Amino acid sequence: MLGTLARGKMAGMLPQIKRAMTMIRGAQDPEGMIRQMMGNNPQFSEVQKLIQKSGGDPKRAFYALAEQYGVDPEEILRAIK
Repeated sequence: MLGTLARGKMAGMLPQIKRAMTMIRGAQDPEGMIRQMMGNNPQFSEVQKLIQKSGGDPKRAFYALAEQYGVDPEEILRAIK
C-alpha cells in the first residue's frame, strides 16, 4: 500500500520535477542553479542529509529512498526524461 501511495504522490509531483529538470538543463551553471534551489527550499536540507548518509552519492541515495517507499526508481527516471 505504501508503494501505491508513494507512486501517487510522485505522479502528482512529476510536472514540477520536469519543470525543474528543464530549468537546470538549460542553465549556464547547472550546479549553481541546484545550489540556489537548495538554499531557497528548507526541504533540501533533508536531501543533503540523505546524500551524506549514502556516502555522498546522490544516485545511491535516490535508489535507497525509492526502495524504502516501494517505488521502482527506473520508473521515476523514465517519467522525468
